[in-house]
Amino acid sequence: MVLVALALLAAPPKIAVLDARTGPGVDPAMGPYLAQILAKEVQSRTGAAPLLSADVTAMLGFERNKRMLGCSEEDSQCLAEITGALGVQEVLASSVAIAGGRYLVSMSLLDPRHARPLKRTAESAPIDHDALLLVVRRSAWEIFGGPEPVIIAAAAPAPSWRPTRRTWAVVAGGGALALGGAGAIVGANALSQAHAGSPTALARAHLADGLFAAAVLAAGAGAYLWFAGGPPAAVAVLPAGVIVAVAW
Repeated sequence: MVLVALALLAAPPKIAVLDARTGPGVDPAMGPYLAQILAKEVQSRTGAAPLLSADVTAMLGFERNKRMLGCSEEDSQCLAEITGALGVQEVLASSVAIAGGRYLVSMSLLDPRHARPLKRTAESAPIDHDALLLVVRRSAWEIFGGPEPVIIAAAAPAPSWRPTRRTWAVVAGGGALALGGAGAIVGANALSQAHAGSPTALARAHLADGLFAAAVLAAGAGAYLWFAGGPPAAVAVLPAGVIVAVAW
């Protein structure tokens, strides 16, 4: 009766994926996690909806029903009958261990009804999460076929922009031009007011001189930044001399 109930409850998957056995140094939580990864691989490569260990325990009370049947751990025939009632024709078992500073991944496709292996594979991977997943996927490919998994290179991060010396030189040059232009306008206005006898002409003339002085400093700084590491630094005096000559 129990076998009949099991047969009715199960929408029989053809493949069961067991939790990966984890060796020393491997987080036991990797077992169910890798089983989920393998289940997705099996489904995409075979079209079957694999049954996981957790599914069996949660939906059918596998261990409880096994005891009801009087099965022992050594009674392979009894376990084979339960597996057959679940509709499982193949079982995918895997293990992950660490040796020699690398992951060792082994995988076997078993026939539970005849208690014999159908296919086996074993590979190693560096101690790296992505490398481990790639090896697990490759092992599934070797057993079930389908498209070969490939390494998808991560997109290189966009280089962050940083201002260079010449960037600051252009900024300084632009500032020098703006200051020189403002000085010329204020100076022309001061000259006009001086001809008209305005008492504010002298103050405006001093302001124009200050603007011209700031333009000279900005031009000198820009020239130094532009030619730094190139021609002698004395070349930086050239734009300053030109602006001084114009100001005079």
